[in-house]
Formats: sequence, C-alpha cells, structure tokens
Amino acid sequence: MIAAGVVFIIACESRPAVPIADADVTAGTASDTIRIDGSAGVRPLVEALAGGYSAQRPNTTILIGDGLGSTARVVAAAEGRIDIAMASHGVDMQDLRSRGLTAVEIARVAVVFGLHTSAGPVAVTEQQICDVYRGKIANWRELGGVDSPVVLLARPEGEVDGDVVAAGVPCFPAVGDMRGVRVLEQPDEMAAALADTPGAVGMTSLPFVQVSGGAFRVLAINGVEPTPANVLAGLHPLVRQSFLIISDDPAPAVRSFLAFVASDAGAAIMETGGAVPLRGTMLAPYP
Repeated sequence: MIAAGVVFIIACESRPAVPIADADVTAGTASDTIRIDGSAGVRPLVEALAGGYSAQRPNTTILIGDGLGSTARVVAAAEGRIDIAMASHGVDMQDLRSRGLTAVEIARVAVVFGLHTSAGPVAVTEQQICDVYRGKIANWRELGGVDSPVVLLARPEGEVDGDVVAAGVPCFPAVGDMRGVRVLEQPDEMAAALADTPGAVGMTSLPFVQVSGGAFRVLAINGVEPTPANVLAGLHPLVRQSFLIISDDPAPAVRSFLAFVASDAGAAIMETGGAVPLRGTMLAPYP
C-alpha cells in the first residue's frame, strides 16, 4: 500500500511504466486519488504543482503517468481512465465539448535553446542560431565560447518545442536540412542529453532547465532572457501553452486540485518552475 499524500510518478527510465489503471488499485480510492497523464512536456510543471498540493492535502494521492499522445489522452479522459489530461497542442475545443470535456489553460511556458555548460559564455543572434543548425558555425569559439565542437540536438517535426522554434525563427532550418543532428523523441531525453553531452545545444522548455539544477543553461537569443516579464511582453516570442483537460463535471478531488492551481500558492509554484501562470478569466477558481 502506498502512503496517502504521495505524488506517484509512473515514469522511470530504470523500469517500465506502470499503467495508471493498475497502479490505482494500490494507490488509493477513487475519492482520494487523482490520475493524470498526457503531454510529457507539461509534466514537470504538473509534477511541481502536484507536490505542492499533496503537502496541503495529505489524504490525496496523485498518479502521474508516463505520457500519452494527443488522441490517446483525450480518449483516456473521456472514458474516465484518467481524471486530468495534460496537453500543450492539438487541443480541439469542439471535439472536447462533444466528449463532455473541457480544456483549462493554466500557464504559458518559454521554449528555449538549452546549452551544455561546457560551451562557456555564449551570446547569439537569431541568425547565428540558424547558422549553427545549418552547420555554418561548428565550434563555440566562433561565438565567444570555448574551443568545443557544436553538438546539435533537435526534436522531431510535429513535436511542440521544435514547431514553436520553426514558427518563431523564420530562418530556422527543417530537421532534414540540419547537418549531423541528433533527433530526440521525448523532452526528458532532450534534457538528459543537454546535461550529459559537452558542446550540446537543443530546444527545450524553461521548466526542464529549472529542474536540471544547473546541469545545462539557457542560450539567450538576441540578448533576450526568457523571463516571465519578457514572455508576457512578447519580447521572448517562443512560447508553448499548458492545458489541463478535465471532465465538464470533475470529481471533488479534481476541483480541489484545480482550485489550488488557480491559487496564489499554485501561481508561485509555476513561477518558480519558470512558467507564466494564467489567472482570472483564463483559469477560474473551482469551489
């Protein structure tokens, strides 16, 4: 039996993921258990919120799954196999309404280029980051860093971080036009590679930088840091959305969690995690 009040992350590289439906049997009852799955890119933010909520509500167990695609997470929420689906793209409000679901946008998150700390202090323009990914700049010393080869990391086309960069940086090449790039399917794989690979650069989101504990850092573009103020002002245009998809009539435990997300405490957690919380009409507190 898992103790009440725990945030159970059903995701670990050292063991296969445990289906939420199976883990739920030993983690608690339907009334005190919240089952969450969906976008792996939104997961660090939700994990932080779940940890803060569990500290206040020790009788609630939160299960966070290993990730579900755009269609699978909506189906799982509609069928009641999960209580909350995490999403950052592919949110079709009309389709959700037809399934008895709704999407609540809780935050905006900066998409950034992460840089392995071995590259040294580096400053780049938008054109220079495009030249890096086109193979025209192959060593960080060309940009004021140390004498270290550039190691290119990218997300697949169709994944949120890569698509946000492609839309926001007009000169950025398609993955097929990048020379010697290593394509990483999952956001946590990107974060691990940025932390472990000298000279590496790759697109990620700010919460992954924050939770790395300094294992890699942000590469500012055109001198603009991805701070919440710069995101809100539109100075850092590379931004992804963070949604929670829920039933139109959520269970009391889910309502309570959403109220926490909308509270000052929830906003503080999101800000600490590098996100810009959305308040007021964008996220109405639940009773």
